[in-house]
Amino acid sequence: MLRARRRLAHGVAFSGLAFTLIVACARPPAPTDPPAPTTIAVLGRLRPAVEAEGRVVAPVRHQLKSPVDGLVSSVIAPAGTTVRQGQVLMDLASTQLALTLGHLERQVELARLRVEELRAAVDPEPIRLLITELAMEQERLQGMERRLLMRAPRAGPLAVWDLVRSGQEVAAGEVVGTIFDDTAVHATLMVGEADAPFVELGLTALLHVEAIGRELVGRVVDIDRDGVVQGERRVYPATVHVFNPGPVLGGMTVRGAMYHGEHRHALVAWGQINHRERADISSPSGGIVEAVYVREGEWVRSGQFLARLVNPELSLVLARTSHQLERARRDLAALQAQESLAIRAAVSELADRDEQLAATRAALTALTIRSPGPGRVTFAVGPGDPVARGQVLAAVVDYTRLTVLARIAETEIGALAAGFSVTAHLTAKPGGTYPAAVTAIDPEGKVGEGGVYFEVTIDPAPPGAMAGMTVRVVLDGLLPPETILLPREAVMGAPGATYVLVADETGAAVPRAVVTGATDGVQVEIVEGLAEGERVVLQLAAGDRP
Repeated sequence: MLRARRRLAHGVAFSGLAFTLIVACARPPAPTDPPAPTTIAVLGRLRPAVEAEGRVVAPVRHQLKSPVDGLVSSVIAPAGTTVRQGQVLMDLASTQLALTLGHLERQVELARLRVEELRAAVDPEPIRLLITELAMEQERLQGMERRLLMRAPRAGPLAVWDLVRSGQEVAAGEVVGTIFDDTAVHATLMVGEADAPFVELGLTALLHVEAIGRELVGRVVDIDRDGVVQGERRVYPATVHVFNPGPVLGGMTVRGAMYHGEHRHALVAWGQINHRERADISSPSGGIVEAVYVREGEWVRSGQFLARLVNPELSLVLARTSHQLERARRDLAALQAQESLAIRAAVSELADRDEQLAATRAALTALTIRSPGPGRVTFAVGPGDPVARGQVLAAVVDYTRLTVLARIAETEIGALAAGFSVTAHLTAKPGGTYPAAVTAIDPEGKVGEGGVYFEVTIDPAPPGAMAGMTVRVVLDGLLPPETILLPREAVMGAPGATYVLVADETGAAVPRAVVTGATDGVQVEIVEGLAEGERVVLQLAAGDRP
């Protein structure tokens, strides 16, 4: 824009310079010459709004063509009536398709019988049943093998484990070890008849473990009031909970004294240390110890593997079952390979025949001609007429949705776009104007009289319009802006240095440089240099006219 303004300024300056030279060289008219005619600069448009010729069309038009060579069997919908989408219009007949259908149906049936015969000749079902049974047996035996691993039933130190050694044979359910909780022990003290009445819950007990020479402290938590006979006398077991036992073992002998009240009346008793909790380790199955993973006295976690057993008889049965299962699978694969050579070919042939039969039935269904959409139907053939593949049978046109198709010159198409407002004038109804809008523009121009034009769809069509009627379309948005207009003979000079003679208040002609625009041969647009209402001289000498 800035560059264009500079060019315009240079043009105006040049025009002024040229005008000065022309005026300096011109001879002033004689006082006796009559005054030149003048005109007034007015606002106006060099050309009116763009107009185009169009016609009313029904854009939804379906042509129905024959899918086969044949005959028109019947025409069902009356010609010229309005039909709905999917309505049956006519039926065709094809002798060739009917013969082909019967032939293919027989071939499909023969191919199906052939497949059934081949499959019945070789029956792999017994082998499949055997494979299922062997697989189930193999899974059962493998589950038994997995159970030959010994696990710790709880956490704690392992005791009495020296019974398990590699190569040792154990029976199912045999206890081969014990895990004690050495953090929780109690002592069982035997109290005589004389002291038993003085034993109460909560008494403090001082225990001496002779094996380790330690003193332990505890509290009485239970007393058996019924007592038990031990030898020739009755004793009463008292259970003493031991505080902070430290490293002691179950079964150690203790000598205890229980003190009653502040007088520390000693109740002397004998007994042994016991673990409050223990868990026995049993063999999950009979077999031979193959490997031992922990030593006696070692602390183990709950679920930790302790040892692995083997069962030679179970291993032999599992190996035999696995071998039978593999052989059955090989037999099934060989049988399937044998039958697949013949059956595969027969199944492939059956599939081909089925496909041909389906295509033929679809072709027969297509002989019933239906309307692809709503509209008025017209027929190009009648009952009994022969038809060829691709021949037009009928047309369905929807006249309820009409549009206007206008031809726009390529010089105007650049300013158009979808949604552009227009005014339609129906030739059959003079004086009526109907607003509409551009809905589509053909992207490819057509060559016609006067140059290249484009087809533009305008919607809606004027009320009362019928297909084929002519329409005059005014492109309202293309109305050019108003500019200063002068007759062509009022503009003088050469292109790029034009000027006009403006009459001043005294009637004298004063030259003024102007910038001109388009012209239609009669009038010229004055883009710059002149205002509305100014008086301009129309003519000078012939040599001074542009």
